[in-house]
Amino acid sequence: MKIPSKGVHFKAASDRCNKENLGLPTGPFHAGIDYYYGNLARDTTNNENASQLVVEMVPGLDLILVGHDHQGC
Repeated sequence: MKIPSKGVHFKAASDRCNKENLGLPTGPFHAGIDYYYGNLARDTTNNENASQLVVEMVPGLDLILVGHDHQGC
């Protein structure tokens, strides 16, 4: 897997998942979901809320765990 335009590769992890026939690839994130939060954009460098963006760009994730709340309910 490769995140387009960023040059980040996940080939070793992807190959291992395929080799071991993992049934539930997950993505744990210490990040928010909405990458537009705070008037940021999809291509903002170091976007702290990029969980949804990663899911959109990395195929095969069945489950994501997200946590990055700095505000009370």
